[in-house]
Amino acid sequence: WLRGNVLTGFPWNVWAHAFADSALLSQPVAFLGLYGLTFLVAFAFCALAGFADGTRGGRRVAVVAIGLLLVAEGAGAARMGLAPDIAPQDVALRLVQPSIPQEEKWLPENRSKVFSTYLEMSKAPWRDEAGSGDSGGLPRIVVWPESAIPFLLTETPDALAAIAALLGPRDTLVTGAVRADTEEGGRVFYNSVYAIGGDGEIRDAYDKVRLVPFGEYLPLESWLERLGLTKIVPLPGVFRAGFRAR
Repeated sequence: WLRGNVLTGFPWNVWAHAFADSALLSQPVAFLGLYGLTFLVAFAFCALAGFADGTRGGRRVAVVAIGLLLVAEGAGAARMGLAPDIAPQDVALRLVQPSIPQEEKWLPENRSKVFSTYLEMSKAPWRDEAGSGDSGGLPRIVVWPESAIPFLLTETPDALAAIAALLGPRDTLVTGAVRADTEEGGRVFYNSVYAIGGDGEIRDAYDKVRLVPFGEYLPLESWLERLGLTKIVPLPGVFRAGFRAR
């Protein structure tokens, strides 16, 4: 709880994440909250040691833990069963993830090369489920990772034109990029995600609200910098948190 609230507001490696891959066991977070589910995980996993201590009390605690897990799974199944049916929308999805070292990504002389790498990887032929040479006529979404574009996209019309040339009329690019804004005291930067249509127009943008401490910003910056501490990730400047979550 302290790691998730004091200074950072970023919940690092909460034990409840152990259930993240289970749709059923992760449902109780809706009732218990993240830290309530963390308590359940800690109790259940630790209580299983009661089978090994050779005492009746230890075995009872272990049985209770197993029972709580079964109740949690049952509650998850019930909640998912009550969820409204939503017709799925089929799309063709492409995830692009090149291997670019952080220390090289933000060098000014590498900006064009990095951007070209994403464009070239995104141009690979599409394949439908039958293996034919197209996406089966489905809307296509191309996804680039967080902070993929190492320059200000809104101030680089040539980059938006290149993206428009990459996409078809029904395609969308979802990409991470730095967004700049101007305030009275100067320019501020946000770690954002853009949705760009096939015409190269930015359809929407979202500014990241929960920033990574020591990566995207330095907590207690004025004090820690005097001690020689800096951000782990060599980004240009410091990000500001967005104003609202979506």
